[in-house]
Amino acid sequence: MDREIPDTRLGTCNSVVWPREGLPTTSVIITFHNELRSTLLRTIISVIRRTPSNILKEIVLVDDASIKLILNRKREGLIRARIRAAMIATGDTFTFLDSHVEVNQDWIQPLMQRIKENPRMVVAPIIDVINKDNFQYIGADAFLTGGVSWAMVFRWDWLSRHEMETMDHTVGLKSPTIAGGLFSVGKAWFHELGEYDDQMDIWGGENIEFSFRVWQCGGEMEIMPCSRVGHVFRDDHPYDFGKKGSNHVFVKNNNRFVHTWMDEYSTFYYGTRPNARSILPGDLSVRRHFKEKLQCKGFDWYVKNVYPRQHMPERNSIAWGHAKRGEHCLTVFPLKNPQPGIYGKLGGGNCNQGINNPSFQDMDKQSLVLKKDTGLFQQPTKVLHDGKEVYENKCFGSIDEPPKDGSKIVLADCVDENDHQRWVYHSVNLKLDAYQDLCLDAFQMGNFRLKKCANKDSQQFLFEMLNI
Repeated sequence: MDREIPDTRLGTCNSVVWPREGLPTTSVIITFHNELRSTLLRTIISVIRRTPSNILKEIVLVDDASIKLILNRKREGLIRARIRAAMIATGDTFTFLDSHVEVNQDWIQPLMQRIKENPRMVVAPIIDVINKDNFQYIGADAFLTGGVSWAMVFRWDWLSRHEMETMDHTVGLKSPTIAGGLFSVGKAWFHELGEYDDQMDIWGGENIEFSFRVWQCGGEMEIMPCSRVGHVFRDDHPYDFGKKGSNHVFVKNNNRFVHTWMDEYSTFYYGTRPNARSILPGDLSVRRHFKEKLQCKGFDWYVKNVYPRQHMPERNSIAWGHAKRGEHCLTVFPLKNPQPGIYGKLGGGNCNQGINNPSFQDMDKQSLVLKKDTGLFQQPTKVLHDGKEVYENKCFGSIDEPPKDGSKIVLADCVDENDHQRWVYHSVNLKLDAYQDLCLDAFQMGNFRLKKCANKDSQQFLFEMLNI
């Protein structure tokens, strides 16, 4: 339990002499439920060993009904357990940690230094990986910031290639969202913001809600690359979501902050989860009180100023976003023999989200749109206008006119006489509107074609978002 771990910091982090005096104190808050005692002790020991004693005010443990120890008499969940701990913690700042982590060398100083510089800054470490089977400590990439999908699922966004090449690891990375388990925040700022939403249940969505609230209400968020904390990523979690199940809890939690913070952009969330409208968010008056009291900005400001890299759905669409056939995303591949006005052929490939596609434009090249008014099935394509590269929608259609069984599907310039480019989305099938016996078929994964419509998997496609 008391062991040495590798220093995984990059750049000049390990040569920086971080101050130990004059920094805010912190209360490290750890909530746990049915955690292995050895794992919990490893977390506590690493905090004690690697945190300067003048910064570490206390460790507050919250046993959420599973041992200063706070004991919940009934299961409250992570959200309300953290609120309870924050009410009794006495440090200048709160540092929330999961109960299955190990902190690394000089982990706390970059976080406290940044909060000292800006008391409304919320900061998070880079999250390294601890193997769940053998507890090997593995350094994580430093080239990521927190993001969120329109389904309100947290994700990691890669920096651009230029940002990677010019990155100063001693400087914080502006992050539109943070992962929920590990972060530091000033005590006064946390309470002024309204802590967590205590009407959210158990776990799920609280980090996205908190991220929106921080940014929209006058705060900022950064990931500090010189701060590293290892985390055990388990196959499942210990939470009991009750009779209604985890999906009901997740959707209710999401609906609460979607209704509070997202304004007219909420339609994009419901486009990804149409059935979520049936689950009521509950009373939002307290959350809206904080929004009014703090004179928080709208979500339009957030997407334009904090998260401009978020790919924006096109309204008046039957379908938008990534389209999937099984585990593969619809992707455009180059033609062996390029032709004027044709930009590639349609097929299925790995969904772009990774180090080999670090530009957000490249990540979103698999975003498609089926327009409601025209029936055009389109994708943004990079073209030259006045010597500058811009994105312009091009159209998917049959390479043959008229289309026939076996016709290849290509991305081409949209044309006026376009029966071969007008589509309908029926249930899970994509058909040409004027040739509804012909369906898009993925029987060859790298080379989609039109085939006679039949009840088979290769003709079933699911979109990220519907009817927006």
